[in-house]
Amino acid sequence: MLGRIKKNFKGNQLTEGQKYIRGMKKGSRVSSGKKGGGNFGAAENKLFKEPRPRFLVGIGPGFIGYVALFIFALIFTQALRSSVSAMLMAFVILWLLVTVVYLIIMFGSIDSFIEHKGTDVYKKTDTDFMIRLVNHSFLPAPFLEADLRVPEKNSLRCVRKRVKVAIHSSGDYTINRRVRFEYRGTYDVGVDTVTVYDFFRIFRVNIRMYNYRSIYVMPRRYTLSKRQGAAVSDSQTEVKKNIFGVERSDVAEIRAYLPGDQMKNIHWKLSSKTDELQVKNYTMNSGKTVYLFCDMKAHFDPSKDSSYAVDINEYAVDGVVELAVAAASREMLEGNTCVLIWHDGRVEGGVQLHVCRDSDDFQNVLKMFSTAPVYRGEGKVTDLTALITESQNVSLVFVTDNLDGDFVSGVIRSATVYGGTGTTSSEVYYFNPGEKIKEPSIREINDSLASRCKEALLEQNVELTETTAELSGQRIS
Repeated sequence: MLGRIKKNFKGNQLTEGQKYIRGMKKGSRVSSGKKGGGNFGAAENKLFKEPRPRFLVGIGPGFIGYVALFIFALIFTQALRSSVSAMLMAFVILWLLVTVVYLIIMFGSIDSFIEHKGTDVYKKTDTDFMIRLVNHSFLPAPFLEADLRVPEKNSLRCVRKRVKVAIHSSGDYTINRRVRFEYRGTYDVGVDTVTVYDFFRIFRVNIRMYNYRSIYVMPRRYTLSKRQGAAVSDSQTEVKKNIFGVERSDVAEIRAYLPGDQMKNIHWKLSSKTDELQVKNYTMNSGKTVYLFCDMKAHFDPSKDSSYAVDINEYAVDGVVELAVAAASREMLEGNTCVLIWHDGRVEGGVQLHVCRDSDDFQNVLKMFSTAPVYRGEGKVTDLTALITESQNVSLVFVTDNLDGDFVSGVIRSATVYGGTGTTSSEVYYFNPGEKIKEPSIREINDSLASRCKEALLEQNVELTETTAELSGQRIS
């Protein structure tokens, strides 16, 4: 079956993703390379047009008229050499000076404020924000153009929009907006620049503010039913740690407090005697370590294939994140340490690794993981298994939205390398993005390929659980 899915796979070769991961240290964030942007990439950005950025100082639509007036005044003065022509020339020059002084005053008088109640909201829920432009000067500002970073109409992304406003002296202009974000992620709302024109729109000055407020849109939470019988993360021993109660046995040592230590572990009695904070280190009963690999990669290109909805990658990765959070929560509730690994364009290198030993660790990484953007760099999710240091009895959980020959080959190879003898060492959670495939024939092909991949995985004793958007928010067995 596997041979029919991927005939040309060479098991001993490393992909480019594995090569750059090899040799990196285990522990926190792995980095190298490309900076990531928002949730949408270049392909989707072609579907809308943002206003062009401007220089610090520029000319306005009234500049041509002013030049014509200046030339007329100059010719008139040279031709007549009268007091009237001299007054006209003086007026034209004074006009220019007053315009420059006005723009200098306004350059330091325009300010912006962004307000949003809280920072975290769940997707598909209403939230309000406010953008306020303030004129602190005694002069009015009748011609302002503000480049705002706001959610577009369907709230799929934040885009730069240019609006024309007028603010009287010591006044303000307020924009109130209620939005409902369809997808999780980080949305920066605010003001890029404000352009101020003089009264006759001869010149303009561009005030670069770059004042933003980040709105973190969190995924929906749901649970996976507790496993019955043997599971991917079952350990050979019956001893497991209680993550949310943190089952601790004996105090291993007492040491000085370090930033990041939990307050509940402080030895208050000894600290009062030494005048320095002392912390108790415990030995813990440990359960199985489960490596959770999350596929954040954009597998679909709607700019080249109209069969896909423009937001299919965001939709698919949302499903992956929600499944991964549910899987990680279940592993820790069952007493296991969960190692979250995913591609992330926000960090140098494009890979993040976080070890969650207890509920505090999980909560610390939850926002970062939940708002991770769609990854558009190089590498596959199965390449990340190169970060594993153990050689046997390692439990691997893959969460993906794309089943194909490369993925199946990578999972089976990883199960062979790291799996324990006679045990199920790997598990796959598959989020089916079929709802965003508009062409029925393409959807059927996608489902057929997924079925064949599932059969190939089952032949290698790799369990696969499939879910769709209809099951999101429910308890999945």
